[in-house]
Amino acid sequence: MLFRGVILSRLSQRFSDFWSLITMSLSFGLLHGVDFIGATVFGYLCGALYLKFKNIWASILVHSLNNALGCLFFVINQNQKLSLPSFNEVEVLHSFKEGFSFLLIGGVFLVFTLKHLNQSRLE
Repeated sequence: MLFRGVILSRLSQRFSDFWSLITMSLSFGLLHGVDFIGATVFGYLCGALYLKFKNIWASILVHSLNNALGCLFFVINQNQKLSLPSFNEVEVLHSFKEGFSFLLIGGVFLVFTLKHLNQSRLE
């Protein structure tokens, strides 16, 4: 919410959408550090969703889905040696449940918001 809801929306008020997206996605990538290129591209895509729909819920849903899938793959592959910080099983399961809960909540809000936006456009 910080990057799309605050940073991108503020940058868009002063600069073009293109430069606002580039700046926001680079900062998103820098913050995530380990996978700078992947996080930058992901930040750009989520930012583009935010600008297209003019609301935060589409990017929240995509980000939640990404995090939930990341947790799921981590749990599935936990028997393999990974180069990630060590987490105990309780932390992983808690993160997965939290991500899945946000995914469900985000999905409900996204459907509600898209229906509302479509009704507003028809009027």
